[in-house]
Amino acid sequence: MEKSVVYEQRSKVLESFRDIMTESGIQAAFSPYEESRVPGGVLSALFGDIGSSGDREVAAEFFFHPLFSDEDETQFFAAVFNIADGTERGRADEIAKGLVLMNYYLPLGSFGYDEESGILVFKLTCPMPARLDTEALHEQVDTVIGSSLNTVAGFADIVTQLAEGMINAPAVRRLFEEPV
Repeated sequence: MEKSVVYEQRSKVLESFRDIMTESGIQAAFSPYEESRVPGGVLSALFGDIGSSGDREVAAEFFFHPLFSDEDETQFFAAVFNIADGTERGRADEIAKGLVLMNYYLPLGSFGYDEESGILVFKLTCPMPARLDTEALHEQVDTVIGSSLNTVAGFADIVTQLAEGMINAPAVRRLFEEPV
C-alpha cells in the first residue's frame, strides 16, 4: 500500500478523534503534516479532571510514526502525555528510581523524565497493521487512547507526589507491594 494512502487514512482517523473529543468537551486540535511535519498529522488534546483531586490538566499528543517504505506491514501509533513540567532538578535520581519501579508494575506503556526540562511524561507506542480498514484502525486507536488515558489518570497522583518530593522511591515500592 502506498504511504500516501496510509497517511491520508491516518489523518482522517485522527481528525475524527479530534471531533469526538471536542464534542465531549475536551480541548483538541489536529495539526496536519504541513504544520506538524509528522506524516498523518498530530492530534493534541488537553484532558482535565485527572487524578484523585480532579484539578490536574494533562496535555497529550497522538500520532503515527512514519513508514519507511510502501512495503511496510506495520506502523506504530504513539500516545504521549505531559504529566508535569518544571520539576525540581535536584530530585532527578529519586524521580528516576521511582519511575523505574512504577514502570515495572505497569501493564502497558512507561513513564519517563527529562532532567533538563523537568518534564514527566507517559508514553505508549503500539504496533498496528498498515493495511487496516478505517473502522478497525479507529477501534485500535480508540483502545490505545483509552488505555493510556486510564493509566495516566490512575497513576497521576503517584507521579506528581514523586515529582514534588512528597514520596520517594521506597514509598513507591510500598504502594505497589501492599495488597489491594
